[in-house]
Amino acid sequence: MISNIPFGYSFVDFYYINLRKNSNPIVVKEISKLIIKYGTWGSVICNEQGAVVVNTEYAIACKLLEKPLLVYKMKNAEVEDLKSYLQKDYGKYYFNNLEIKDYNQTFCQMHRLSGEKELKSTTYTKYILPILDKETRILDFGAGKCSYPDKLRKEGYQIYTYEPFYRQEKSNSFDINKIISFIEEIQKDISKNGLYDIVILDSVLNSITSLEMQHNVLLACNSLLKDNGTLILGTRSLGKATTTMKSKQATNRKRDIEFLDDEKFSVTFRNGVWTKQRFTTKKHLQQELMPYFKDIETLGNETRSNIYAICKNPVRFSNEEYKKALNIEFNMTYPNGFKHNKHSELINTILTNL
Repeated sequence: MISNIPFGYSFVDFYYINLRKNSNPIVVKEISKLIIKYGTWGSVICNEQGAVVVNTEYAIACKLLEKPLLVYKMKNAEVEDLKSYLQKDYGKYYFNNLEIKDYNQTFCQMHRLSGEKELKSTTYTKYILPILDKETRILDFGAGKCSYPDKLRKEGYQIYTYEPFYRQEKSNSFDINKIISFIEEIQKDISKNGLYDIVILDSVLNSITSLEMQHNVLLACNSLLKDNGTLILGTRSLGKATTTMKSKQATNRKRDIEFLDDEKFSVTFRNGVWTKQRFTTKKHLQQELMPYFKDIETLGNETRSNIYAICKNPVRFSNEEYKKALNIEFNMTYPNGFKHNKHSELINTILTNL
């Protein structure tokens, strides 16, 4: 309720906002962060009695932050007309027109093993570290900053890495020489020892920009595995995103709201560019993995941040299909259309060993 205001627009001091109940603390928290960053950018509408009928959460945020509130007071009959328009279906989220570049996804990489519990990889801690031995050959595909593989290699494990968007230290520029070195090392290893026992796909499927990109990633991982090899992956849970949104208690997470399109993609503007994240369920994850693997086990609690899959017995594709996906995954497009074109020997080696 807001007291002491005339009809039409007026600014109201925060102490005239009577806060009764915060029914949507997650939204209030996100609005509060925007107010702190950009100032008081919004407004609310109230009826003759002073009850807020549009943008209640914005009013609560102003009250909690002790900020002035812009209010438009309407007659009750006008409010009913307004509600009829607000309750109409005006469409759904659609992000394809943003044309998000694959390399933008580098800003989604997490700083693993920083000492903070939430930045440890549960894919590694739950499903990889417990089964590791020093005879098993492993490839971490989309290894981010390579924190886990680098640590394990120092301990004597045979783990290799590929990260197509590896950045120079303390820089947003891509380290192309390092990326090429990943490719060369994998090529030499496969040439000498064959395909891999395990491929790890940790927080990669949630950072794809399209379902076509997902196909290329999964086909590439399929091609890198022995016939009896195993893909172990972790990705973001749709259940966690939806339950967080409905929560009655705000958290200290940086972001609690996701705006999902039909394919369960959400977008975030960070580091000056748009990035994507995709969320899924165990059922849909199973369905999307079935074309690539015969045996799939999905794991994890869908109300937690991540769900997982262990995939065995890769389905084999034609060389033409493999080559198309591998040419993309191992020769990604970088800013200004740059390609390193240092991937051909690796692709030939993979295809020879299939």
